Amino acid sequence: MKLTLATILGIVTLTNAKLRKNNRRLVAENAGAYHTDAFEQLAKKYSTARPQSKLDLMMDISDIVANYCPSTDSSCRSNAYAATLKRFHIQETATKHSKTVVPADMDAKVKSALRTVYSTLSKLDQNNVDSVIGKLDTIQKKITNMKNINPAHQMIGVAAVSVAKESSSYWINVYNDKGHPFTPMLNEIHDNGRHLQVSGNLTIQNFLPLNYSAIVTADTKGAVEYSILAVNTTPNLVFNFAELLLKLIAGSIPASAAVAFEIRD
Repeated sequence: MKLTLATILGIVTLTNAKLRKNNRRLVAENAGAYHTDAFEQLAKKYSTARPQSKLDLMMDISDIVANYCPSTDSSCRSNAYAATLKRFHIQETATKHSKTVVPADMDAKVKSALRTVYSTLSKLDQNNVDSVIGKLDTIQKKITNMKNINPAHQMIGVAAVSVAKESSSYWINVYNDKGHPFTPMLNEIHDNGRHLQVSGNLTIQNFLPLNYSAIVTADTKGAVEYSILAVNTTPNLVFNFAELLLKLIAGSIPASAAVAFEIRD
């Protein structure tokens, strides 16, 4: 039987993982909801006590991602910790000008679309976020409507763009919300002092901004790389959207955090 994205996805309700807020019925198109939910859990935790080290941050992220797994699934929970360690290591060893490369073994059509995603994200800033999200939405619909391609890769592509859209909006909103628990952390970590006026309407933020593009690209790249590796290792994941999505967010969320919170021990 030939599988299509619609056949695989349908309208899938995730019974193995739950969102604590905005309990949406999740399909690949809105998989990015996990991104916001996870980071809002982290923000709540850090509203009372910040992490004292990178290890603390990694453990907190791992705990949140692991809690999306069924409580009896030790393999899923262990994977959350392994994924966090791997994505932080990738960030630590990446060079400043490292190129973002789509996995070579992805379906050619999806690969081409994801390259456009990364190109679009490279231009992301707080002044064009709506335009960027609009372009990402167009790319996502294009991937959804593709024919004669690997259905697992198509699913990953659609879900990864969902993460990119959600992450783009989330980090820019957080950074411009003075009352958000992450804002003082981000200002301190990135040595921004963004409210210091320089001249006219120009502020320090124009010179030392949070690198939104790098954060969202890491998010999206982590989602793609970790989930495609999982599918290549366990092809039957294509029949289990809930489990595949857990792999995707296990790669995405720590990748984003590793860039946003560049804590040096």
